[in-house]
Amino acid sequence: MRVFRQAQDALVQFRFNEEVVAIDDTDQVEKKDSLKQVETNRGNYLCRKAILAFGLLHFPPELAALDRLGPKKVHYKTPKT
Repeated sequence: MRVFRQAQDALVQFRFNEEVVAIDDTDQVEKKDSLKQVETNRGNYLCRKAILAFGLLHFPPELAALDRLGPKKVHYKTPKT
């Protein structure tokens, strides 16, 4: 819960219960970072970084949107067993 509050204090925007459809690069830049266009089943968002959390799964589900980004732009962190 503490990490969640710290993220909120840092103005991280949370989107719950949305399915990612696509993540695309844009020509827009903010704070030296290229902005991404994130499309979900509920809307479109611009962001510098996108963090996807899948709950208690020990492996990320297959998402075509992530496959299109390529391995240099997608990093996985899974819990140690």
